[in-house]
Amino acid sequence: MFLKLKNIFTFLIFVSLSASAFSDTFQGKWICTITNAEDNSSGEYIYEISSNTLKLKFRGSSMVVSEYSLAIKGKTNPFVAFVQKNNSLSEEIIVLRTTSSTDQLHANTISTSEGVRVKGRNYYGICDRI
Repeated sequence: MFLKLKNIFTFLIFVSLSASAFSDTFQGKWICTITNAEDNSSGEYIYEISSNTLKLKFRGSSMVVSEYSLAIKGKTNPFVAFVQKNNSLSEEIIVLRTTSSTDQLHANTISTSEGVRVKGRNYYGICDRI
């Protein structure tokens, strides 16, 4: 009986450590080169992820352009999705997924703006940890 409890306890510790490491993967500052799928224009942004919030800034600016709230965190695959807060024109959804490198993320953004053609609502890119 004692051995069975010990195994269960060990398993629970392993699961909790894995879950905390998974969530820490996304925390921190990232420099992201994001490309518009319609016209291939691109720009550099700083993503600051802390707890359940993502703040987006233009590279070289200290002003926060947009804030996002965590909407979902992958349970099977390592990804997070954030939804834009407090914007009356559109609501963007940013999905970040890990790569084989711990210092790099794939980024996908979908804009819900009505005034933009469907293909122009999609953005993608790579983020490198700062």
